[in-house]
Amino acid sequence: MSFLKLERVYLELIIFGTNKFSGTRKMFSSKEYTPNDVQFGLFKTKSFEFVPFKAKSIKDNII
Repeated sequence: MSFLKLERVYLELIIFGTNKFSGTRKMFSSKEYTPNDVQFGLFKTKSFEFVPFKAKSIKDNII
């Protein structure tokens, strides 16, 4: 059995929006995030303060 080997993996967020008043459309895109950029955690309610999980990977956080 052979598996696909990925040379370069990244995540990029692309968001489309429309201005309700004028109908203008806009597209926003993020930088390219690599697996090393990803952190596991939560944002506190009503703030952008990030609280990381103590686990090293997502597999350690599965209930």
